[in-house]
Order: sequence, then C-alpha cells, then structure tokens
Amino acid sequence: MESGNKKGKIILLWVAAFILTAATGYYQRITGPTYSKKITFTFDGTEYTYKLPRSHEETNCPVTLAVKDTSVNARLIYRRYNLNEKLTEIPFERKNDTLIAELPAQPASGKLEYAVIFEKEGKEPFQITGHEMVVIRFKGAVPGWLVIIHVIFMFAGMFLSNITGFYAFLKHPSFTRFALYTTVTLFIGGLILGPLVQKYAFGEYWTGVPFGWDLTDNKLALAFIFWLGTWLLSIKVPKYKLGIAAFIVLIIMYSIPHSYMGSEYDYKSGKVGTSKEFKL
Repeated sequence: MESGNKKGKIILLWVAAFILTAATGYYQRITGPTYSKKITFTFDGTEYTYKLPRSHEETNCPVTLAVKDTSVNARLIYRRYNLNEKLTEIPFERKNDTLIAELPAQPASGKLEYAVIFEKEGKEPFQITGHEMVVIRFKGAVPGWLVIIHVIFMFAGMFLSNITGFYAFLKHPSFTRFALYTTVTLFIGGLILGPLVQKYAFGEYWTGVPFGWDLTDNKLALAFIFWLGTWLLSIKVPKYKLGIAAFIVLIIMYSIPHSYMGSEYDYKSGKVGTSKEFKL
C-alpha cells in the first residue's frame, strides 16, 4: 500500500510538471514582441479588431485590414526603427472588403516602426494604435524541421527542470540523474539548436554575453549554468537546495517574454547588434 501511495505521488508530480510546462509555454506564446499585436477600437460607430504583424521574413510584409465600409480608407506610415527619419506614407488598396498595404522588406533583424490611419470623409483621421507605433522585426527563413526540434528540446528541458525541482523538494533518489537529463536537454536545445535557429533568422549564432545583451541568449545561459553546477555538485552527494534554486531560476527565466532585447540590425554600421531597449 505504501509503495502504491509513493507511485501515486510521483504520477501527480509528473502531471503537475506537465501542467506547469504547458502554462509556461502558453505564457511564452501570448507574450513577447514577436507575436502579432492585437488591437480593438471603434471608428465611426463600428468596432474593429485586428492583429498587426510584429515579425516577418525578409520579404515585403502585407498589412491586411477587413473593412466592409467602402467609404473608409486607410494610410500606412512607417520608417526605419531608431533612425528618427521622416515617415513614409502609402495608401491602402481595397480588394473587396479588405484593405491591403505592404511594408518593405528589411535585412535580417532590421526593424520598422509603423502605424495605420483610418480616414473617412467628414471624420478626423484616426490612428488606430493611438500614439503608439508598432515595431516589426524582419528575419531570415528558418527550416521548419529545425524550429520543431528546437521547440521540442526547449519544452522538454522545462518539463525535466520541473520534475527535477519537485524531486529536490522530496529529496527523491532520482534527483541527481534527472539533474543530468535536464542539463543535457537544455544544452542541446538552447546552446546548440538555439544558436543555429538564430543564425538562420538573424545572421548571428550568439548575441548574448560576451558579445551582447540578448536576454533570450543570456537567460538560457544562466539557467544552464545553474543546472550544470547543480548536477556536478550533486554527483557524490545530492544538493537538493541547489536543485530547488535551479528550478526557480528556470521558472523566472521563462517568465521573461521571448525575444526581449533581441538582435537588432544597425542601419548605420550595417552590423547586427542587440536592442538596448526592453522590447523588440
């Protein structure tokens, strides 16, 4: 009976680890500056909801708006990010119930800031994002298979970190072994596959310390160092407190939205650097 209770507790821990991993993944999915910006506004008595792109490959990026009212027109204004240059303005073209305009392609990690202005005869022009400009970063094409494998390893690393952290709380005999699994998985997913993805997308393998302040790179490196140290110091005698600390560190790292302070193309130098602002 006692053995059955222990197995039941372990199963519950694995379920809890899975739920925590799924919740963390969902949080990463809905936050961060690489995902489309959702906006809702009312213009001339009609409510509109759109998703404006904030990431695109190195081709012209279409901005499409569903607008059934044919008396409503729109203008797209944009400029290269952080250059304080004059805004370029282009009109949207109507295709049935859709207004379409395109942002020009930029180099990998190049950014544009843009806004959309609604217009209608007899109405004041209305910038649909208020005073805010939307920032979009362009990227190179990343092979689908590489993205899938990278994502699998990163979520596996998170899942194993959760399991190992729970084992540390329980002082479970499998703690040291799972600390090794976590370390290896994070190394493959974050320090091998991650740089490959970044090279395809932004032209650089690594923009974290000592080459830059990319938070995605740096937070992964920090979490890996914590787990590596935990495993090495636990080979002879399990260091459960270190395991709990490494578990918490990874949770904190994953609470930082993906791609903040990420790679950014410097239009003046023609080189890829790191965004100095806490946003895309």
